[in-house]
Amino acid sequence: MPGRSSPLARYLFAAYVLLVAYASLHPLVGWRDLGLSPFAFLTAPWPRYYTAFDVAANFVGYLPLGALAVLAMRPAPGGALAIATATVAGTLLSVGLEALQTYLPERIPSNLDVLANGAGTLVGALAGHAVRSFAFAILFEPADAFEWATPGALTGLAIGGVAALIALELPRVPAATLAGLLLMAATVLVNIAPENPYLAHTLALWPQGHFLNFNGLTRLVSLVWPFAALVYVMLPAGTRATPASPA
Repeated sequence: MPGRSSPLARYLFAAYVLLVAYASLHPLVGWRDLGLSPFAFLTAPWPRYYTAFDVAANFVGYLPLGALAVLAMRPAPGGALAIATATVAGTLLSVGLEALQTYLPERIPSNLDVLANGAGTLVGALAGHAVRSFAFAILFEPADAFEWATPGALTGLAIGGVAALIALELPRVPAATLAGLLLMAATVLVNIAPENPYLAHTLALWPQGHFLNFNGLTRLVSLVWPFAALVYVMLPAGTRATPASPA
């Protein structure tokens, strides 16, 4: 049965393309034409000065792009065609953005950046294809990976994101105290909530015998992480040294 398309994956892909474009063309001011071909950098010599950090940043920055591109193309194409399409699209995006940097005084187009971007897109596409073909297939169709994104879930994520941004402005001790209280409240709510019928239905259909170790590990992590997180958020506040008063 062919998988269904995932609008959310496409929205995320489009949003990430805009994010990459903004990061590549920032600060978006001072545009000027020096009379040079915008694609001259493609045949230029290898850059004389570059850092490992720049190469790594260009590589890592395009990893999500490749993965999201593969997921956004569901249900077609698949396999090698999806990986190749995502890689070509990511590389062409990089070439176009680097060409536009020719007109920005604070940016320098580089063929090394295109190479790193293309490699990052390829690795990301391979990872996205692996996730789509294997991990999601354990429980459900790959397109169902975003079925959790109901209006209620997305509203909760939005409220939680806004609350997190507000909490970031709190002083260290109040923020740690609030985090601890919320962790304890969430633990209590999870334990007193009624059994999820959808989870019971999924477990009845899922061949857990093939993944007993994985299933046990996830259960252990789900039990331990609230208490580990509580220790993590409280310890820095309690052990933070008080600055000495100036003489």
